[in-house]
Amino acid sequence: SPEHLYLKALGGSEATALRVLGRITQWAEVRTAFSTPDSELRDWADLTIVMRNPLDCRYVKNPVLWMHDLMFGAPELEEAREILRDVNPPIVGVSEFHKKHLEEFFPGQRITRIFNPVDEVWALEVRKVHDDRKVLFTSSPHKGFDKTLGTFMELVQRDPSFRFYYCNPGYWSGPHIQTKRIHDLGSIPHPNVLKHVQSSLCVLQVNDVFSETFGIVYAEANAVGTPVLTYDLGAAKEVLAQDGRQVLPLGSPTSAFVDRIIEFSTDRPKVNLDPRFALSRIADEWMALLR
Repeated sequence: SPEHLYLKALGGSEATALRVLGRITQWAEVRTAFSTPDSELRDWADLTIVMRNPLDCRYVKNPVLWMHDLMFGAPELEEAREILRDVNPPIVGVSEFHKKHLEEFFPGQRITRIFNPVDEVWALEVRKVHDDRKVLFTSSPHKGFDKTLGTFMELVQRDPSFRFYYCNPGYWSGPHIQTKRIHDLGSIPHPNVLKHVQSSLCVLQVNDVFSETFGIVYAEANAVGTPVLTYDLGAAKEVLAQDGRQVLPLGSPTSAFVDRIIEFSTDRPKVNLDPRFALSRIADEWMALLR
């Protein structure tokens, strides 16, 4: 239920589903199920939002396929294409980058773009103060943690006053490090994550290995006034459009990230909630699709 957003660590896709579901059920009597094929919900739902897996569209009534991931040459790709041609569900991508990718894999299908939402309440409730020596990584470790940690180690060689904090949504195990300068926060509920985001100089994700289809971490950081530093990979530049200094060209050395962090400590980008991602707007777009 949407209350889990306050109670436990969640991945970005799961948290996004809860935000959207919570808002649209407040606004209208829509019998909508976020369902897996074996769920009893599919028997009474007017339509079913299928998360991520095109193959599940064959099991449910009136599916809407909400893709969060990139498609690759998996063995079931041709089967997925055949199912989607037969069922022809609306397909939702989460960025323009993602939509173009899906159009390449599923030509001729009905594909739309609905951004992942940021709840305006989070942006309003968090205090706007920060520690200009605190750098934060807040993603699953497979999204560039090793290179991010290496960048921080290079940073403290230049200026040992910086500290590095990191947390993990919990679906992928990572290293546990606790030192004077490096602090493992573990898997913590979303409000706690955002407090750390808001109090940091920047969110650092030196990620050149995993293309974010959206990057809710980026959008939420900006919403609470915190800039991000990452590579131009996936949807990063699209989501972080408020200030171009947040995205470095793919292939930039880690020293370029160190230079930018030091620059931010004296000339920090001014960022805020991007209205394109406001939950009220995104809920309207979902309602228009579901009707």
